[in-house]
Amino acid sequence: MLFNIFNNRIIYSGVLRTENPLHIGAGDNSLDPGSTDVSVIKNSKGIPYIPGSSLKGVLRSRLEMMLSVETVKKNWSVSACDIFNYPCITDEFIKSNKDKQRDNPLEYAQLIWEKSCDVCRLFGNKSMAAHVQIKDLELISGGQVELRNGVGIDRETGIAARGVVYEYDVVAAGSEFLFEMIADNLDEKSEKLLNILIKMLEQGEISIGAKTTRGLGKVRIIDLQQSVQTPESLIQQYSNIWGE
Repeated sequence: MLFNIFNNRIIYSGVLRTENPLHIGAGDNSLDPGSTDVSVIKNSKGIPYIPGSSLKGVLRSRLEMMLSVETVKKNWSVSACDIFNYPCITDEFIKSNKDKQRDNPLEYAQLIWEKSCDVCRLFGNKSMAAHVQIKDLELISGGQVELRNGVGIDRETGIAARGVVYEYDVVAAGSEFLFEMIADNLDEKSEKLLNILIKMLEQGEISIGAKTTRGLGKVRIIDLQQSVQTPESLIQQYSNIWGE
C-alpha cells in the first residue's frame, strides 16, 4: 500500500527487557582518560538508551534471512532481495523510469511498490519510505553500566592477538526500555510478517547490539499491547472535535 490515503495504523507498545548484558556502542573516541575504550550509547542526560534504528535494522536483517530460505519462499509466496548486491529496485530501473517519476509521481510510486520485495515493502529502500517506525527506546528500569574486558583478535590467524586487550561497557541484564513501534498502511502479508517478528521478540529470539556471538544482546518484549486505527475508528475518536 502507498501513503497517499490513510488505510490503517497498528501501534505496538510494551517493554523491552535485556535478558543478557547489552552493548550498543557510542561510536566515538572519548578524550576522557577515565572512560572505557568502547562506551555504550547514552542520551544527553548520560542515560543509556536503544536507538530505534538499531532494533529496526536487526529486525530487517532477521526477516531478510528468513525469507531467503527457499522452502519459506515457496510455502509463503514471499520474496527478499539482497539490498546491497542485488536490490529489487536497481539504479537502472530508476533511471529508465525518470520521466514517469516526474510526470506521474503516484503511478511511479505504485510501480516501485509492485517491484519491491516483501522486506522492502515493510522496511523501505532508497526509493520507498519504510512502513514501520520504531521510536528510540528510553530506559525505564535498571540501566546499570558494567565494565567488561575484551581481547583483540588477529584477522589473519583468527586467534587472540598478543597484548591486545581493551575494556568495553555493557548495560546490565534485566534493564527495561520503553518499546513503541508504529506501522502504517500494511497489507495482509506485511502485517503477518511483522507479527512474526513481534512474536520472535516476545519469545526472546532476537539479539541486538555488538558481540552477540559472545552471548550479549538477547532481549525480550513483555507486556505487549496492540492497537489498530482505521478510518472508521479515526472518525469515532475525533468526532467530538469535528462535530456530529
